[in-house]
Amino acid sequence: MNSAEFRILRRALGLTHHDIATAMNVSERSARRWEHTHQPPEDAARFLEEVYGNNMDRIAGQLDKHAHRVVPIPTYTHDDDTLTNWGLSLREYEAYAAQLIMVCRDRGVEYEVLPAE
Repeated sequence: MNSAEFRILRRALGLTHHDIATAMNVSERSARRWEHTHQPPEDAARFLEEVYGNNMDRIAGQLDKHAHRVVPIPTYTHDDDTLTNWGLSLREYEAYAAQLIMVCRDRGVEYEVLPAE
C-alpha cells in the first residue's frame, strides 16, 4: 500500500493520525509521515485492511439480520453512544454508516437513517 492509498483508506474509515499512532504504538508524527514522505509499514497497512474488513463484516451482519426488511441506521451525536453500542468512535461509526448506506444503495436494499435520540 502506498502513502496515498494509506491516507485515503484512513480517512474513509474515520480514523485519525492519533488512532493510527495508538494502534501501531508510534508517535503521531510517524503516522503522518506514512501519508506524505514515508512508505507505510506492512503492519500499519494490515491494520487498516482489518478495520475495513471488520466494517464489511458488520455490514454483512446488518444485511443478514434485517433480510427482507428495512435496515435501520441509527444516528448518534456522542462518542459515548457509539462506543457503547458499536465499539467505535463517533467518527469511525459515521464512516461505517456511510459504507452501509452505499452498500444498501448498491444492492437495492431499503434502509432508514434514524434520528439521534
